[in-house]
Amino acid sequence: MFLTPQQHLVVAVGSSGPPAWTGTPQAADIYWTPPQATSEGPLHRDSTRTCSGGNALSLFTAVGTGGTTVNASTDAPCFHTQPVCEMAQQGYEIYVVVRRPLSGG
Repeated sequence: MFLTPQQHLVVAVGSSGPPAWTGTPQAADIYWTPPQATSEGPLHRDSTRTCSGGNALSLFTAVGTGGTTVNASTDAPCFHTQPVCEMAQQGYEIYVVVRRPLSGG
């Protein structure tokens, strides 16, 4: 994805329906982490929001030039216990390049 400085990017992760995984823990315990950039040079995360059903979104503004990865993953309380649950973790990743506008002529 390509942006120019001062453009905005909204990244929303999640699903419109209930999670397909139905074991223990309960599906309501599964949620997405708010999307974040691995490098804050080209993008600034202005805000994040977690939504019902475990969905999440972040608003970014292009503030510099260069490339960065925006990513998010699912999380659940059972990932942080012993023993760790055997539920599969999902991930989302997009590479964003911020570049100066192409000059016309």
